[in-house]
Parts: sequence; structure tokens; C-alpha cells
Amino acid sequence: VQPQEFASRLNREVISLDLKTSDLNHFGRGPAITIGFAREIAIYLGVSKENIEDRLKSLRLSPLRMETRQKGDWTVLLDCYNASPESTKMFLESIQMPAESIVVLADMLELGEQSASQHESLLRFALNKKFNRLYLLGPMYASVWRLLSKQFSNSHCECFDQKHDLISKLQDFYCSRDLDH
Repeated sequence: VQPQEFASRLNREVISLDLKTSDLNHFGRGPAITIGFAREIAIYLGVSKENIEDRLKSLRLSPLRMETRQKGDWTVLLDCYNASPESTKMFLESIQMPAESIVVLADMLELGEQSASQHESLLRFALNKKFNRLYLLGPMYASVWRLLSKQFSNSHCECFDQKHDLISKLQDFYCSRDLDH
């Protein structure tokens, strides 16, 4: 197989993965695509599908990557390890949010000159998803939210400068729902 033919096949097969029915869905869209590419490359290199599937059963993502934690009746999804705008957007696209839900976005500190535009783009995307509650943490999101707040005045978005203020808000919200602590 020529490299161009392989790349074309790889792109068709991996991008067309049905992530709703795939066993990879619980990893989220971004990791599932990466795993799909790796699976196709392994098949190309002669690894059997059975061997690949056996290995996938024991696959675990890094901590804080699509990590699920339970707190009473609440399910907390953490996807913040070395997050990028692209991985955060894929995460937000791939999750199904229940009615009582909170999304927290915190500043990504390693974006350089593109920081403001990347934060604005991601915040616009999140605001258009119309999450039940959207909490923002950090000076970059605070700055971007000041620019967008009039345009999205009917959103349930709040911005926090300090982590302890956000934690206090989350604790108040959690405790107000009469859940076990």
C-alpha cells in the first residue's frame, strides 16, 4: 500500500467512526479519534484486530482526562490535564449534559499571543451550547466575558477571579440541593 492510499483509507475509516456506538465513546471524541488512528496504524503494521481489542480493554487515560468522579448524586467529569482550546471544544461537543449541570472553564495559561482570541472563541462556543450553568475562572476569561456579557446577557454565566470564590459557589450550589456531603 502506498502512503497516500493508506492516509486516505485511514482518514475515511477513522473519521467515520460512529462514536455513539463505539466502545471508545467513554473516552470522549478527541481521544477516541486518536485511538482510532492508532488502531488503524496497528492494523496496517500487521497487528491483529483481536490483539488490538484486547489491549483497548485495559486502556486508561491519564488522570484528569475524561476522569469521572461521583459525589453523592452528582457525576463530575474532569478533562483539564494540559487542556488546549481544541481538546476542550471536543470535550464540550462530546458530553451529554443533564438538566442540572455546571460547566467550569478555567484559563489556559500557555497560549501565548493567541490567548485572548482562543479564549474568546471557546467561550463563544460554550455560550452557544446554552449550558445550564457556565462558570469561568481566571483573568483571561474575565476579560473576554466583559466583552461578551452584553451579547450573551441571558446566559447563566458567572466569572470568578479567585479559585476559592468558585469553590465556595460550587459548595453553595451543591449544598442547596440537599445532597449528601
